[in-house]
Amino acid sequence: MNTETAISPKYPVLDDIEIPEDILSSWQVTVDLLAEVAGIPAALIMRVHEQEIEVFRSSHSQGNVYKPGEKAPLNSGLYCETVMSTQRKLLVPNALKDPVWDHNPDIKLGMISYCGLPLTWPNGELFGTICILDKKENSYTPQTHHLFECLRDSIQLSLQQVYHSAIERREAAIHEQEISRSKIEAVHQEWLQSFDAVPDPIFMHDRQFNVLRANKAYANKAGLAFKQFIGRPYWEVFPKLEGPLSGSVDAVKHPQPGVFHDQEFQLETGEIYLSRSSHAFDQNGEYLYSIHFLHDITEAKLAGTRENEHRTLSDRNHEHRICCHRH
Repeated sequence: MNTETAISPKYPVLDDIEIPEDILSSWQVTVDLLAEVAGIPAALIMRVHEQEIEVFRSSHSQGNVYKPGEKAPLNSGLYCETVMSTQRKLLVPNALKDPVWDHNPDIKLGMISYCGLPLTWPNGELFGTICILDKKENSYTPQTHHLFECLRDSIQLSLQQVYHSAIERREAAIHEQEISRSKIEAVHQEWLQSFDAVPDPIFMHDRQFNVLRANKAYANKAGLAFKQFIGRPYWEVFPKLEGPLSGSVDAVKHPQPGVFHDQEFQLETGEIYLSRSSHAFDQNGEYLYSIHFLHDITEAKLAGTRENEHRTLSDRNHEHRICCHRH
Protein backbone atom coordinates (compact mmCIF):
# COMPACT_ATOMS: atom_id res chain seq x y z
CA MET A 1 0.00 0.00 0.00
CA ASN A 2 1.29 3.47 -0.82
CA THR A 3 2.03 5.12 2.51
CA GLU A 4 1.26 8.52 1.05
CA THR A 5 -2.32 7.57 0.30
CA ALA A 6 -2.91 5.27 3.30
CA ILE A 7 -5.70 6.53 5.58
CA SER A 8 -5.18 6.38 9.32
CA PRO A 9 -7.92 4.58 11.24
CA LYS A 10 -10.40 6.89 12.92
CA TYR A 11 -10.49 4.75 16.05
CA PRO A 12 -7.99 2.31 17.54
CA VAL A 13 -9.64 -1.06 16.97
CA LEU A 14 -8.94 -4.70 17.77
CA ASP A 15 -10.07 -6.29 14.53
CA ASP A 16 -7.83 -9.30 15.02
CA ILE A 17 -9.80 -10.57 18.03
CA GLU A 18 -12.55 -12.92 16.94
CA ILE A 19 -15.73 -13.44 18.92
CA PRO A 20 -16.39 -17.14 19.68
CA GLU A 21 -19.55 -18.76 18.31
CA ASP A 22 -21.09 -19.38 21.74
CA ILE A 23 -20.84 -15.68 22.60
CA LEU A 24 -22.19 -14.68 19.19
CA SER A 25 -25.19 -16.92 19.87
CA SER A 26 -25.79 -15.32 23.27
CA TRP A 27 -25.58 -11.86 21.70
CA GLN A 28 -28.20 -12.86 19.16
CA VAL A 29 -30.50 -13.85 22.01
CA THR A 30 -29.76 -10.48 23.63
CA VAL A 31 -30.83 -8.34 20.65
CA ASP A 32 -33.85 -10.57 19.98
CA LEU A 33 -34.99 -10.17 23.60
CA LEU A 34 -34.38 -6.43 23.59
CA ALA A 35 -36.42 -5.87 20.41
CA GLU A 36 -39.26 -8.05 21.69
CA VAL A 37 -39.50 -6.44 25.15
CA ALA A 38 -39.19 -2.88 23.76
CA GLY A 39 -41.67 -3.62 20.97
CA ILE A 40 -39.40 -2.13 18.31
CA PRO A 41 -38.33 -3.25 14.81
CA ALA A 42 -34.54 -3.21 15.35
CA ALA A 43 -32.01 -3.95 18.07
CA LEU A 44 -28.38 -4.06 16.90
CA ILE A 45 -24.84 -4.72 18.04
CA MET A 46 -22.47 -2.72 15.87
CA ARG A 47 -18.73 -3.34 15.52
CA VAL A 48 -16.42 -0.56 14.41
CA HIS A 49 -13.50 -1.12 12.02
CA GLU A 50 -10.76 1.22 10.87
CA GLN A 51 -12.85 3.11 8.32
CA GLU A 52 -16.35 1.61 8.64
CA ILE A 53 -18.92 0.25 11.02
CA GLU A 54 -20.59 -3.16 10.69
CA VAL A 55 -23.97 -4.56 11.66
CA PHE A 56 -22.50 -7.32 13.81
CA ARG A 57 -25.70 -8.75 15.26
CA SER A 58 -29.27 -7.82 14.24
CA SER A 59 -32.54 -8.82 15.91
CA HIS A 60 -34.87 -11.24 14.19
CA SER A 61 -37.76 -8.86 14.57
CA GLN A 62 -40.51 -7.81 12.20
CA GLY A 63 -39.72 -4.64 10.28
CA ASN A 64 -35.94 -4.83 10.84
CA VAL A 65 -34.18 -3.43 7.75
CA TYR A 66 -30.60 -4.09 8.97
CA LYS A 67 -28.81 -7.23 7.79
CA PRO A 68 -25.84 -8.80 9.61
CA GLY A 69 -22.58 -8.06 7.84
CA GLU A 70 -23.75 -4.80 6.28
CA LYS A 71 -21.19 -2.02 6.58
CA ALA A 72 -21.31 1.75 6.31
CA PRO A 73 -18.42 4.21 6.06
CA LEU A 74 -17.51 6.30 9.06
CA ASN A 75 -17.90 10.09 8.99
CA SER A 76 -21.29 9.75 7.33
CA GLY A 77 -23.45 11.15 10.13
CA LEU A 78 -24.60 7.90 11.74
CA TYR A 79 -26.16 7.91 15.20
CA CYS A 80 -23.59 5.36 16.40
CA GLU A 81 -20.66 7.61 15.59
CA THR A 82 -21.76 10.16 18.15
CA VAL A 83 -22.12 7.40 20.74
CA MET A 84 -18.58 6.21 20.02
CA SER A 85 -16.98 9.64 19.87
CA THR A 86 -18.62 10.87 23.10
CA GLN A 87 -18.56 7.47 24.87
CA ARG A 88 -22.00 8.33 26.21
CA LYS A 89 -25.57 7.24 25.76
CA LEU A 90 -27.46 8.94 22.92
CA LEU A 91 -31.25 9.26 22.78
CA VAL A 92 -32.93 10.72 19.71
CA PRO A 93 -36.74 10.37 20.15
CA ASN A 94 -37.56 11.78 16.71
CA ALA A 95 -34.81 12.73 14.26
CA LEU A 96 -37.32 14.49 12.00
CA LYS A 97 -37.91 17.08 14.75
CA ASP A 98 -34.21 17.43 15.61
CA PRO A 99 -32.14 19.72 13.34
CA VAL A 100 -28.98 17.89 14.43
CA TRP A 101 -30.31 14.58 13.13
CA ASP A 102 -32.89 15.37 10.49
CA HIS A 103 -30.45 14.46 7.69
CA ASN A 104 -28.85 11.32 9.13
CA PRO A 105 -28.69 8.25 6.82
CA ASP A 106 -31.04 6.06 8.91
CA ILE A 107 -34.00 8.34 8.10
CA LYS A 108 -33.87 7.02 4.54
CA LEU A 109 -34.45 3.56 6.02
CA GLY A 110 -37.45 4.85 7.97
CA MET A 111 -35.71 4.76 11.37
CA ILE A 112 -36.40 8.09 13.06
CA SER A 113 -35.91 7.09 16.71
CA TYR A 114 -32.61 5.93 18.16
CA CYS A 115 -31.05 5.02 21.48
CA GLY A 116 -27.46 3.75 21.71
CA LEU A 117 -24.77 2.87 24.26
CA PRO A 118 -21.02 2.44 23.66
CA LEU A 119 -19.30 -0.95 23.83
CA THR A 120 -15.61 -1.04 24.72
CA TRP A 121 -12.86 -3.57 25.23
CA PRO A 122 -11.34 -3.79 28.74
CA ASN A 123 -8.34 -1.75 27.57
CA GLY A 124 -10.65 1.14 26.66
CA GLU A 125 -10.58 0.70 22.90
CA LEU A 126 -13.90 0.79 21.09
CA PHE A 127 -15.78 -2.31 20.04
CA GLY A 128 -18.83 -0.44 18.78
CA THR A 129 -22.34 0.11 20.09
CA ILE A 130 -25.55 -1.57 21.11
CA CYS A 131 -28.57 0.32 19.85
CA ILE A 132 -32.31 0.22 19.35
CA LEU A 133 -34.25 1.94 16.56
CA ASP A 134 -37.88 2.61 15.83
CA LYS A 135 -39.86 3.82 12.81
CA LYS A 136 -41.98 6.09 14.99
CA GLU A 137 -41.21 8.67 17.64
CA ASN A 138 -40.11 6.87 20.77
CA SER A 139 -38.37 7.95 23.98
CA TYR A 140 -38.57 4.36 25.30
CA THR A 141 -39.91 3.39 28.69
CA PRO A 142 -37.85 3.41 31.90
CA GLN A 143 -38.11 -0.39 31.92
CA THR A 144 -36.68 -0.52 28.38
CA HIS A 145 -33.80 1.78 29.34
CA HIS A 146 -33.04 -0.36 32.40
CA LEU A 147 -33.09 -3.58 30.40
CA PHE A 148 -31.03 -1.93 27.67
CA GLU A 149 -28.29 -0.94 30.12
CA CYS A 150 -28.30 -4.35 31.84
CA LEU A 151 -27.88 -6.14 28.51
CA ARG A 152 -25.10 -3.69 27.56
CA ASP A 153 -23.30 -4.61 30.81
CA SER A 154 -23.69 -8.30 29.97
CA ILE A 155 -22.08 -7.75 26.59
CA GLN A 156 -19.25 -5.82 28.25
CA LEU A 157 -18.58 -8.84 30.48
CA SER A 158 -18.45 -11.03 27.39
CA LEU A 159 -15.95 -8.65 25.80
CA GLN A 160 -13.77 -8.87 28.91
CA GLN A 161 -13.83 -12.65 28.71
CA VAL A 162 -12.96 -12.65 25.01
CA TYR A 163 -10.24 -10.04 25.46
CA HIS A 164 -8.48 -11.77 28.34
CA SER A 165 -8.65 -15.14 26.57
CA ALA A 166 -7.11 -13.58 23.46
CA ILE A 167 -4.35 -11.96 25.53
CA GLU A 168 -3.62 -15.27 27.26
CA ARG A 169 -3.39 -17.04 23.89
CA ARG A 170 -1.05 -14.36 22.57
CA GLU A 171 1.16 -14.53 25.64
CA ALA A 172 1.22 -18.33 25.39
CA ALA A 173 2.14 -18.10 21.70
CA ILE A 174 4.91 -15.59 22.44
CA HIS A 175 6.18 -17.82 25.24
CA GLU A 176 6.13 -20.81 22.90
CA GLN A 177 8.04 -18.82 20.28
CA GLU A 178 10.62 -17.82 22.86
CA ILE A 179 11.00 -21.45 23.90
CA SER A 180 11.30 -22.48 20.25
CA ARG A 181 13.93 -19.81 19.62
CA SER A 182 15.82 -20.98 22.69
CA LYS A 183 15.67 -24.57 21.48
CA ILE A 184 16.81 -23.58 18.01
CA GLU A 185 19.67 -21.55 19.44
CA ALA A 186 20.62 -24.49 21.67
CA VAL A 187 20.61 -26.77 18.62
CA HIS A 188 22.75 -24.27 16.72
CA GLN A 189 25.20 -24.08 19.59
CA GLU A 190 25.30 -27.86 19.79
CA TRP A 191 25.76 -27.94 16.02
CA LEU A 192 28.71 -25.56 16.26
CA GLN A 193 30.31 -27.39 19.16
CA SER A 194 29.91 -30.78 17.49
CA PHE A 195 31.07 -29.74 14.05
CA ASP A 196 33.92 -27.58 15.32
CA ALA A 197 35.56 -30.80 16.45
CA VAL A 198 35.45 -32.18 12.89
CA PRO A 199 38.71 -31.57 11.00
CA ASP A 200 36.94 -31.27 7.63
CA PRO A 201 35.15 -28.08 6.50
CA ILE A 202 31.38 -28.04 7.03
CA PHE A 203 28.98 -25.24 6.13
CA MET A 204 25.28 -24.46 5.64
CA HIS A 205 23.78 -22.12 3.04
CA ASP A 206 20.35 -20.68 2.27
CA ARG A 207 18.34 -20.44 -0.96
CA GLN A 208 20.63 -17.65 -2.22
CA PHE A 209 23.70 -19.82 -1.43
CA ASN A 210 24.76 -17.44 1.36
CA VAL A 211 26.65 -19.04 4.26
CA LEU A 212 24.46 -19.48 7.34
CA ARG A 213 26.78 -21.50 9.58
CA ALA A 214 30.24 -22.96 9.28
CA ASN A 215 32.72 -24.81 11.47
CA LYS A 216 36.27 -23.78 12.41
CA ALA A 217 37.81 -25.92 9.68
CA TYR A 218 35.82 -24.01 7.08
CA ALA A 219 36.83 -20.68 8.60
CA ASN A 220 40.47 -21.74 8.67
CA LYS A 221 40.35 -22.86 5.06
CA ALA A 222 38.66 -19.62 4.02
CA GLY A 223 41.19 -17.64 6.03
CA LEU A 224 38.44 -15.37 7.34
CA ALA A 225 36.76 -14.61 10.64
CA PHE A 226 33.15 -15.78 10.99
CA LYS A 227 31.73 -12.25 10.69
CA GLN A 228 33.51 -11.84 7.36
CA PHE A 229 31.84 -14.74 5.56
CA ILE A 230 28.45 -15.29 7.21
CA GLY A 231 25.81 -14.04 4.77
CA ARG A 232 28.12 -14.16 1.74
CA PRO A 233 27.89 -16.62 -1.20
CA TYR A 234 30.04 -19.59 -0.28
CA TRP A 235 31.96 -19.65 -3.56
CA GLU A 236 33.26 -16.17 -2.75
CA VAL A 237 34.51 -17.41 0.60
CA PHE A 238 35.99 -20.82 -0.06
CA PRO A 239 39.18 -20.47 -2.11
CA LYS A 240 37.94 -19.33 -5.48
CA LEU A 241 35.16 -21.66 -6.47
CA GLU A 242 33.67 -20.63 -9.79
CA GLY A 243 30.09 -20.68 -8.51
CA PRO A 244 27.57 -22.77 -6.59
CA LEU A 245 28.04 -26.54 -6.68
CA SER A 246 25.54 -28.28 -8.92
CA GLY A 247 24.17 -30.22 -5.94
CA SER A 248 23.13 -26.95 -4.30
CA VAL A 249 21.56 -25.66 -7.49
CA ASP A 250 19.58 -28.88 -7.98
CA ALA A 251 18.33 -28.80 -4.40
CA VAL A 252 17.13 -25.19 -4.70
CA LYS A 253 15.56 -25.50 -8.15
CA HIS A 254 14.29 -29.08 -7.93
CA PRO A 255 13.60 -29.89 -4.24
CA GLN A 256 13.82 -33.61 -3.50
CA PRO A 257 13.70 -34.37 0.22
CA GLY A 258 15.89 -37.29 1.27
CA VAL A 259 18.28 -36.97 -1.67
CA PHE A 260 22.03 -36.62 -1.04
CA HIS A 261 24.49 -35.17 -3.53
CA ASP A 262 28.14 -36.23 -3.86
CA GLN A 263 30.32 -34.03 -6.00
CA GLU A 264 34.01 -33.57 -6.58
CA PHE A 265 35.45 -30.14 -7.22
CA GLN A 266 38.89 -28.62 -7.49
CA LEU A 267 40.06 -25.33 -6.04
CA GLU A 268 42.31 -23.00 -7.96
CA THR A 269 44.96 -23.99 -5.42
CA GLY A 270 44.85 -27.47 -6.96
CA GLU A 271 43.24 -29.21 -4.01
CA ILE A 272 40.44 -31.64 -4.77
CA TYR A 273 37.46 -31.97 -2.45
CA LEU A 274 34.50 -34.28 -2.23
CA SER A 275 31.31 -32.52 -1.18
CA ARG A 276 28.52 -34.59 0.34
CA SER A 277 25.44 -32.41 0.76
CA SER A 278 22.02 -32.91 2.29
CA HIS A 279 19.09 -30.52 2.14
CA ALA A 280 16.38 -29.48 4.58
CA PHE A 281 12.76 -28.77 3.64
CA ASP A 282 9.71 -27.60 5.52
CA GLN A 283 6.50 -29.62 5.93
CA ASN A 284 5.26 -28.34 2.56
CA GLY A 285 8.38 -29.45 0.75
CA GLU A 286 9.76 -25.93 0.43
CA TYR A 287 13.54 -25.68 0.45
CA LEU A 288 15.09 -24.31 3.68
CA TYR A 289 18.85 -24.84 3.56
CA SER A 290 21.68 -27.17 2.53
CA ILE A 291 24.55 -28.51 4.57
CA HIS A 292 27.83 -29.55 2.93
CA PHE A 293 30.45 -31.88 4.39
CA LEU A 294 33.75 -31.38 2.56
CA HIS A 295 36.61 -33.87 2.52
CA ASP A 296 40.04 -33.27 1.01
CA ILE A 297 40.70 -36.17 -1.39
CA THR A 298 43.74 -34.63 -3.07
CA GLU A 299 46.15 -37.25 -1.69
CA ALA A 300 43.78 -40.08 -2.54
CA LYS A 301 43.41 -38.74 -6.06
CA LEU A 302 47.17 -38.35 -6.46
CA ALA A 303 47.74 -41.81 -5.04
CA GLY A 304 45.14 -43.18 -7.42
CA THR A 305 46.78 -41.36 -10.31
CA ARG A 306 50.21 -42.73 -9.37
CA GLU A 307 48.74 -46.22 -9.05
CA ASN A 308 47.11 -45.91 -12.46
CA GLU A 309 50.33 -44.62 -13.95
CA HIS A 310 52.27 -47.50 -12.33
CA ARG A 311 49.68 -50.00 -13.57
CA THR A 312 49.79 -48.55 -17.05
CA LEU A 313 53.61 -48.68 -17.05
CA SER A 314 53.55 -52.27 -15.77
CA ASP A 315 51.04 -53.23 -18.44
CA ARG A 316 53.20 -51.68 -21.12
CA ASN A 317 56.32 -53.49 -19.81
CA HIS A 318 54.39 -56.73 -19.72
CA GLU A 319 53.21 -56.25 -23.27
CA HIS A 320 56.78 -55.40 -24.29
CA ARG A 321 58.10 -58.62 -22.73
CA ILE A 322 55.43 -60.69 -24.45
CA CYS A 323 56.22 -59.07 -27.74
CA CYS A 324 59.97 -59.70 -27.31
CA HIS A 325 59.35 -63.32 -26.33
CA ARG A 326 57.30 -63.91 -29.46
CA HIS A 327 60.06 -62.56 -31.59
